[in-house]
Amino acid sequence: MRSFMDDLSDHISNLLAGGNYAKADASVFSNTTALTALNCPNHANFMACMMVRERKFAQAYALFKEAARHGNPEALKSLEVLGWSVAVDKTGTLAKRRRFFLPSALALQHGAGADEYLVPDAFTGLCLRRILGGGSFQEVATERTHPEGLKASASYLSAVTEQVMPLLAERLDAIHGSQLGIEFWRRALGMSLDRHLTLVYDHFVAAESALAVSDVHAVMLDPACFYMPVDYDDLHWFLSDRDFGQEQLFSMYCSYFHSGRFPFYQQAYHSDYVQASPTPPTPYQPIVGILGSWFKEQWSQQLATRSGYEIQRIGYDRLFTCGTTIDFEKRTFLAQPAVELDRFSNFFLSTFTALFPRTFVEDWRAVYGSIMTQMSLYRRLKYVVSELWIGDAIEPIVLAILMQQGVKTIYHEHNYSEHPFVASALPRWSKLCDIYMAHGAHSILIRNGVQGGSLYDFGEERQPRSHYEHRILYVSGLAFMKDSLLSGSSALAGNGFHAIHGIQFKRKFLDSLEVGVRKYIHYRGYPKSGYGSNWKNCQDDMTFLEDLLVDSTRDDLSRSCKEVMAASRLVVVAYLATTHLESLSMNIPTILLFPAPLGFLDVYYRDFFDPLITVGICQTDPQAAAEFLVHVADAPEEWWFSSEVQEARKTFLARALGDPQKSINLLVDLAVGRPAY
Repeated sequence: MRSFMDDLSDHISNLLAGGNYAKADASVFSNTTALTALNCPNHANFMACMMVRERKFAQAYALFKEAARHGNPEALKSLEVLGWSVAVDKTGTLAKRRRFFLPSALALQHGAGADEYLVPDAFTGLCLRRILGGGSFQEVATERTHPEGLKASASYLSAVTEQVMPLLAERLDAIHGSQLGIEFWRRALGMSLDRHLTLVYDHFVAAESALAVSDVHAVMLDPACFYMPVDYDDLHWFLSDRDFGQEQLFSMYCSYFHSGRFPFYQQAYHSDYVQASPTPPTPYQPIVGILGSWFKEQWSQQLATRSGYEIQRIGYDRLFTCGTTIDFEKRTFLAQPAVELDRFSNFFLSTFTALFPRTFVEDWRAVYGSIMTQMSLYRRLKYVVSELWIGDAIEPIVLAILMQQGVKTIYHEHNYSEHPFVASALPRWSKLCDIYMAHGAHSILIRNGVQGGSLYDFGEERQPRSHYEHRILYVSGLAFMKDSLLSGSSALAGNGFHAIHGIQFKRKFLDSLEVGVRKYIHYRGYPKSGYGSNWKNCQDDMTFLEDLLVDSTRDDLSRSCKEVMAASRLVVVAYLATTHLESLSMNIPTILLFPAPLGFLDVYYRDFFDPLITVGICQTDPQAAAEFLVHVADAPEEWWFSSEVQEARKTFLARALGDPQKSINLLVDLAVGRPAY
């Protein structure tokens, strides 16, 4: 005869299977006493296991605990595997649980119910609080959260790169039987090696701090489950935006420094990485090739006609495919420690066993051969100008191969000012090209710098309208779980370590606005869909501000941001990147939120944003920003088109974007053989 417990178990199981989690939760809590009665601890343990599977950790812990108190051996084992203390005192109460280190949300099922969680950065803590609905989280110490510490980290990693690079180049040549040399490999790895180094270093610092605590508990991903990234773009997303990447890196750290300290767990990873589509090959035979750049069509046409069509776009196809065989012998050789390297540097090399992209190991022969063949078709090429290579996995290899063929690389700054910030990446970027074409006067500080101007299409000035679709448009950026750029500019992005400050700034800004003002806000999130499945954990502002935007409308992202801004009377830009430059260029009344201490600006550029700050465009205090918005919202044109604001706008754009004709003149001179500089 079936018992009440049998019926209850089936009922809750069916609710869970049907996705009715709320009803399942209610059934569990309303029948906790029955489930944990002395005569049925097995049912309690079964239900706890179901809750773990459905990520209902608080409920699982309560059931496991009660079953363990009544002597269920499986519950005791489950608690131990999950990292929960199972010691029972004389009163039958479970002993105090230890602190648990969570590299990501993926390990949450193994640490649920802990008294305190240690997390690697503020962003991870914020996301975990949302999942659990609260809890005690302690962010481990890091020096990246203040300017001096950031500069110290950048200086240290720069030294590590200089130490590791000769060794890595020698080993890569050895495993491939080549003699390409250090300069080739430096350019082929490009800024991707910096990203790899930064992401590993940040995790290393967090793990060192967390595991120095004697009573901290953790679990490790089984090495049999490790994922091998295809290329450096894949690695970037894996380590900066995937929970699994954090768990794999933590497991590698523990295996290297704390072997046997924590138990393993298994988890499958199914990669959904989508490779970017390169610029396809062209039939042209230019002197100056444009590769991976976002030039405005007007400027591209001017470059072509003024040079007698000696400046044209070039491209390549991905004719190589990723294999499935892993060469552990080569990877072990690359990863071996060196006596001259310190603790972190040797750990960084050790990650090559499972994190160094297959592009540079197993697939290198196919990649190198394919690109070499394709680039040799551009027989007249002397220069190649690029904006993309800094953030691309394959284009640096293309540029390194072109260097072998005697072609010089020109880096043309894209649409973001990196130079004003402490620990700027600009000196590192300039080493990887022959000519660095900067947008402003900072070119004089670069050893190979020349002054140019942006060739990007920032939009045309908007003509006045009698009607606007939106009174106030709020444009959100994205915050990433990890920040792979070791620069003061990351403080503005609100990634990783800087998440708390950015979110608190924006919350205070919105909270300082009356509901009657917030209802006029039209919120535009960041269109992550444009990047396929590569962006998972990154969040736009709505994730953390939704309760303050309940009365606001939402943009459906069916139009470009420039189109929506043009249809808005006043624009609030909540991040520093392309959007605020577009809005300023289109001459739309704009308020730029600057959610970072001005101390993250380099001492020589503390006045970089002053033209915008002085007239109210750039706001560095959230409450003052809200008050200013209220002050101008009814008639933003009166403020915006004043002579002071217009002069400040033009001054800043000239400072940030330079003169496009300077870039055009330089490239034309190179194409026709005139001395360029």
